[in-house]
Amino acid sequence: MANPNYTFAQAKDRYLLAAAERNVRVLLVRPFLRPDHGGAGDRILTANLNFFAGLKQALENEKLRLGQASVFSPLPVVRWLLFLMGWGVIAGGLLLWEKIKLPRRAGLILGILTVLGWLFLLYFDLNFGRKAMALAAVIIFPVLSLLINVPSQGVSPFESIWRLIRTSLMSLSGAILTVGLLADTGYMLKLDMFSGVKAAHILPLLILTVVFYLCFISSPVPVGLRLKKLFDAALPVKWAVIGLILLGLGV
Repeated sequence: MANPNYTFAQAKDRYLLAAAERNVRVLLVRPFLRPDHGGAGDRILTANLNFFAGLKQALENEKLRLGQASVFSPLPVVRWLLFLMGWGVIAGGLLLWEKIKLPRRAGLILGILTVLGWLFLLYFDLNFGRKAMALAAVIIFPVLSLLINVPSQGVSPFESIWRLIRTSLMSLSGAILTVGLLADTGYMLKLDMFSGVKAAHILPLLILTVVFYLCFISSPVPVGLRLKKLFDAALPVKWAVIGLILLGLGV
């Protein structure tokens, strides 16, 4: 809605900016009650009709189609495609399980249960299932890519570049699966939000820290005692203060 103090030309530019560059789909166009903005001799009705015609032409010149206001039609949900994308995330999780060298039988059971749970969510709580699987994708694939590509010893510069490329591509596969799982009008228009953004930044770092500490640093001390020692370690006050500040800033 334009400012009543605008001239006809200024109002048209504002409406055009809103529709063409800011993706505003509904324009509330109010008639001008002071036709002197368009010229001293214009009558009120004629001035407004000329303004509406000029605005309509300007919008059409921007390849915008005028019509009755309506909501976006939802994107078609193809559940079997969502199932395949979720299956890809589950496969990545099983590869991560294998990379950490956890018991295979437990991993197989967990994989079967996850597939069954994914099928259940697809038909009974699709929105929650998509968010949960998208969160799993943005956690699993970055962790898996680093566990596979971080060398245990020094490598040549060219090998480092190649490992960086592989790490990026493997992480990108998780991002692609996330985009596919959340491909819906509600997310595109921000009517629905993916609430796992902060977790996607924090959890991979925490998981990598624990995995590297427990699985890739050789030590004669049993894992249980190492965990106890880790959680019993004293935390300096400065790190606690920094953590609280970052938490307050929403990082």
